[in-house]
Amino acid sequence: KNIARRLDMEKAMRQAVEDGCKEFEVYYQPLVDVSKPEHPVCGAEALVRWNSKELGFVQPLDFVPLAEYLGLIVPIGKHVLYEACRRCRHWNDFGHPEYTVNVNLSLVQLIREDIVETVKGALDETGLNPENLTLEVTEGLAIHDVESVSNLLKKLKELGVKVALDDFGTGYSSLNCLKRLPLDVIKIDKSFIDNVGDIKKTINNTIA
Repeated sequence: KNIARRLDMEKAMRQAVEDGCKEFEVYYQPLVDVSKPEHPVCGAEALVRWNSKELGFVQPLDFVPLAEYLGLIVPIGKHVLYEACRRCRHWNDFGHPEYTVNVNLSLVQLIREDIVETVKGALDETGLNPENLTLEVTEGLAIHDVESVSNLLKKLKELGVKVALDDFGTGYSSLNCLKRLPLDVIKIDKSFIDNVGDIKKTINNTIA
């Protein structure tokens, strides 16, 4: 049953990509600035969702790993990038010039030689201010050659965009690794800080 489901999903995904990725919808999760009064919205993170005409709504945890395995995450990711840049430009033009958008890049996208050209193409076509785009990469980068990854991120930053490390604390990154990467933002995973209060309480009790 699982094999049949996977084959159906692969067939539907290939067809969806051939049709221009229209079935892959971009949802936006608001980002708020907690440093300002009333915590105003300052932008959004772009999230891909697949509304398949063959399979219905497919959860990201089900289709993203398969898309990465098949290499289809490259055209899907490009679609999301362009749509997110286009949407952010719309926000900027209609009353919110300060809004930014975060877009996730998978490891499969990052190891392609044309990733810098792809990002530049999205910025050029949509006219988005590069400063309003943040590219999120995952900790999986840390298992690769740090120097090569650092050089790639520098090339992306030369476009004027920001680079964020997503979900720090769930994978392979060390603080030493972080020091060697040209990052603007480090997003700490919730599981990494869930028990910070308990740890602080324990320390205070020990000191007392």
